[in-house]
Amino acid sequence: MSPKKRRVVLSVSLITLTVITIALLPSDMLIAARFHDALNTTNARQSVAVADYDAPAKNDPHIGDPFPRSGAAAEIRRQAAVSKRGCLVVGLGDCAGCVAFNLRQWETQAREERVPLVGFTLASVSDASKFKAAAGVNTRIITDDNNALHKSLNCYWSGRVYYYDAKWNLMWIMKGFANNKNLHRSPDLVALIRSSK
Repeated sequence: MSPKKRRVVLSVSLITLTVITIALLPSDMLIAARFHDALNTTNARQSVAVADYDAPAKNDPHIGDPFPRSGAAAEIRRQAAVSKRGCLVVGLGDCAGCVAFNLRQWETQAREERVPLVGFTLASVSDASKFKAAAGVNTRIITDDNNALHKSLNCYWSGRVYYYDAKWNLMWIMKGFANNKNLHRSPDLVALIRSSK
């Protein structure tokens, strides 16, 4: 490839990545915060304050709290085949924000641990189906039309995972905004699931 063509390809790639980043910026809190931090280099202390991604965690449900019973939660209770090992529930936001969450990997690892996995989303049924097809997953995804379940579980980022026992009591909640761990990289969660035989 000639140097001129190489420059054109690199320029087009850079422009494409810039457009994608700008498109995701309003819907992805992590990208917005990192972008803000990169631009705000004048005061390191101020940057640290802006980067407190887990400040909303103070509104998290408590360990032992029951899974809600109405709306999308009722549908999840109906559709999720809760085993003796409980159920993993993942908030997917509007699905478009799940670029960093590997649902296929969670689905595979949940199957290996013999625990059901079900998701809930703000997206329409049609968009959720498209997301499932693009992600190559079979996980049931329930639409949270009025955002009630997202609010109730304090699901403030896409891909936040919750573990409920067989009686639908919260046993574990993913901590760390935009945590990219998978099931097998969360030893405390695996231990909880395996202890529920």
